[in-house]
Formats: sequence, C-alpha cells, structure tokens
Amino acid sequence: MYTKEEIELLKNQLLACYGNYIEIIIKETGISRPTVSKFFNHRPINPKNQILIYRTGCELVQQRRQEDKDLVKNLKKMAKDHSTNGQQSSLNLWK
Repeated sequence: MYTKEEIELLKNQLLACYGNYIEIIIKETGISRPTVSKFFNHRPINPKNQILIYRTGCELVQQRRQEDKDLVKNLKKMAKDHSTNGQQSSLNLWK
C-alpha cells in the first residue's frame, strides 16, 4: 500500500521528532509491537493496520512541527515583550 520510500520518510521524520517513535505509535494505535515493527521493516501486515500506523505517524509529525512553531512564536513574543519592558524601565529610571 505504501512504498518503501514513503515508510522510510515517515520513519526518519518520526525518529527526528520523537526518538522512541515505535513506542508512541503502539500507545496511540493500540497495535502490537511486532505489527508496528513489521510495518517499519517493510513486511506485510493487515492493510487496515498499515493505514492506521501511517496516518498516526503523519499526525504525530504534524503535531510536533506545530508545537515547535508555536514554541518559537511564543519565545519571539516573550523576547519582544522583554525588550519593550526593558526600554520602558530604562526610561523610567531617567525620570
């Protein structure tokens, strides 16, 4: 159903985002470790499980990327707020 290249891409993305991606896929899907391992090792499994593992993996990668974007956005906002507050307090010192 999914090509070897698609599975490898997902595997690499999950590894970069989570490290222990197999454990997370097991937890999220309820699919057994042997079945999840077979999927990522390009061995045949039930098509229904293939779809569930692949979709769950994609959703996890998207979720982590969004969390990372939100974190960067919040850090930039905090830095901006800090610099703005710092300028105001400096001006208050001169009064």
